[in-house]
Amino acid sequence: MIDENLVAESLKLLGGFDDEAVRRYKPIIDAVLAEVSDAAVDDAQENDPRLAQLAAAKAYAVICAAENDDVTSFSAGDVSLTVRSASENAKAYLDAALSGCTGLLKDSGFAFMSV
Repeated sequence: MIDENLVAESLKLLGGFDDEAVRRYKPIIDAVLAEVSDAAVDDAQENDPRLAQLAAAKAYAVICAAENDDVTSFSAGDVSLTVRSASENAKAYLDAALSGCTGLLKDSGFAFMSV
């Protein structure tokens, strides 16, 4: 089983969440834990920290998509500021976590092949 505590701690770091927020997002965490566990190859060690990081990144991406109220640009006169949104950061975290799990996940590709 993927270490749920490690996922929760990683999620706190990624999103700046406190314990109460993590408890509120528990249904999302549980769903993502099941998804990542199912996607792991049979011989992957489920306590591998890369799988926990992937689960945290996926949960963070789901949370950001559900609560996307990011302000990414501000202008006042000649001064303007543009920052990456939490959703963009979540996507970057998820991409990094996925690339770190090469070999730990089942091939989910599908292709039409001639016979």
